[in-house]
Amino acid sequence: MRILLIEPMPSSPVEKAVLGMARTEPLALELVAAGVDPRHEVRLLDLRVEPEALDAVLLEFRPDLAAAGACTASFRAALRVLARAKEACGALTAIGGHHPTLVPGDLAGTGVDFSVLGEAELAFPALVESIDAGRRGAGVPGTARFPEGRMELAPPRPLADLDALPVARRSLRTRYEGNYFRGRWRPVASAYTSRGCPFRCRFCAMWKLYAGAYRLRSPARVAEEVAALAEPYVDFADDNTLQDPAQSEALARALLARAPGKTFKVYARADAVVRRPDLVSLWREAGLGLALVGFEAFRESDLKRVRKGVSLDANEKAIEILKDRGIEIAAYFLVHPDFDGGDFRALSEYVESRGLRQPVFTVLTPFPGTDYYDEVRAELITDDTDRFDLMHSVLPTRLPPEEFHREFAGLYRRAYGPGGPAEGGLPAAALDALVGEEAWES
Repeated sequence: MRILLIEPMPSSPVEKAVLGMARTEPLALELVAAGVDPRHEVRLLDLRVEPEALDAVLLEFRPDLAAAGACTASFRAALRVLARAKEACGALTAIGGHHPTLVPGDLAGTGVDFSVLGEAELAFPALVESIDAGRRGAGVPGTARFPEGRMELAPPRPLADLDALPVARRSLRTRYEGNYFRGRWRPVASAYTSRGCPFRCRFCAMWKLYAGAYRLRSPARVAEEVAALAEPYVDFADDNTLQDPAQSEALARALLARAPGKTFKVYARADAVVRRPDLVSLWREAGLGLALVGFEAFRESDLKRVRKGVSLDANEKAIEILKDRGIEIAAYFLVHPDFDGGDFRALSEYVESRGLRQPVFTVLTPFPGTDYYDEVRAELITDDTDRFDLMHSVLPTRLPPEEFHREFAGLYRRAYGPGGPAEGGLPAAALDALVGEEAWES
């Protein structure tokens, strides 16, 4: 079989603008490909790098099976490229990722043939073999199929032993080497050290995606993989790299020994940073250059209403610990739909007063599959998944919609524009695209 794995180009103008700031390798597709039997020919197409290449690749490669992954914001973009694959060469189509896993019923009637639910490293190769053997993908654990638009769910597949899974098949991205970056970090590779999350934030479904489990990879196995990477920068793509102190310490020591000289980005909760400042120091020695921290709020009341499970005091201490060790902070904050002008100004002042040079502002969004979505579903003002891009409110706003989005864009202008704490931290073109009228217009 010929199999084409496609990374779609986002539909949202904001998501396209973000590609000017960071573009990570399509790690999920590389991991899926790793388990496919070598007798099948697999090709990777990253439309974020080659936005006009789809038709040419389809006509030249003529895949028997085309597959893509999708979060909510990229769901329609994925459906469009898969529909084109079916139209151009009659390919069977499959989709996986967060949105298809959490709301598989959204695929009924879309024309997609199969969906992979949850972890795909084992389910997708099994689906390939079922199709190849003429069994039409029936009953493959961890998948769904859609004959005549009806959904047929197979039994779930148990969560995998992460150390038993193959490493990413990075040879598929050879043609794209040098095209993955984060700001001034170029080129960047991606890897992961864990999956899932032990916390239950109201606005996040990551814990549901992996059945509430938090699993770890062996530090030795991660370090071995990282040591083999040619890229000097490594983006750890998991949600809580520092969460388990014993594993995290062992990993930092393994990276020191096996992959010296590399620079790392991790996700970390503020309370994990505060709990073990010595561990943060060790990670700094190992090459930690950037920590993405979901501070989420600058007020205790807002932290409580999203069930973050962390205090404002912990956030403040985490900022101090990371700054004292020379680790850059990408500070994430949620903007609630009920913000007024004073709330926007107070958030800007908080960011400036703490000297946060890489703030990231996102609109609190009720993603399908989250507790928050279940609570506010009846209030949604749109079901257009392209708008679930963290930059547009899909709920009624206290301010008139245009004023709300203008204020939201102003957060980025004040932070990254002249005189802001992050001045020059974004390329001018990316900043203009992010805060321009077409980005926030609703």
